[in-house]
Amino acid sequence: TRACALQVLSAILEGSKQFLSVAEDTSDHRRAFTPFSVMIASSIRELHRCLLLALVAESSSQTLTQIIKCLANLVSNAPYNRLKLSLLTKVWNQIKPYIRHKDVNVRVSSLTLLGAIVSTHAPLPEVQLLLQQPCSSGLGNSNSATPHLSPPDWWKKAPAGPSLEETSVSSPKGSSEPCWLIQALHFHCRTAQGGFLFR
Repeated sequence: TRACALQVLSAILEGSKQFLSVAEDTSDHRRAFTPFSVMIASSIRELHRCLLLALVAESSSQTLTQIIKCLANLVSNAPYNRLKLSLLTKVWNQIKPYIRHKDVNVRVSSLTLLGAIVSTHAPLPEVQLLLQQPCSSGLGNSNSATPHLSPPDWWKKAPAGPSLEETSVSSPKGSSEPCWLIQALHFHCRTAQGGFLFR
């Protein structure tokens, strides 16, 4: 039932960019009425909150996949350049451990969601800062209940190569480490058999 409900929500969000584009956060709450744009922005924030809570609470791999796909649809259609900061950061930090999930479908949908974040309209300064997180930031997330995940030590075992040196421009100034996402993709490309992670 949860998976079906998420499929319905995902279908509603798919292609909703034109509708959601009217959303706009405002700090002016002294108006006599609530503008439609503020109501839409509030609904987008609530969708983020509920889906992230569902992500932490869910134990079924099938339903986890649907939650992450739904988040990817939301991220692809929400106008983050008109919303308050931190929404994408919360999604980014919450989804990081799931690219090491035991279920391949969860891993694929997690990478798809990260791709949606990187591809958001603008470019956004928030996304740029997220991409500058070095590998030492790890994949662990103390706020997420995901006991079935492997520890973040696997990053240290990822093979180094010329491509990582070339991507060091994505690191913060003064750091020689590449972005953890690039390191993750490099690791998966080296270890995946037949490229099943990227089908």
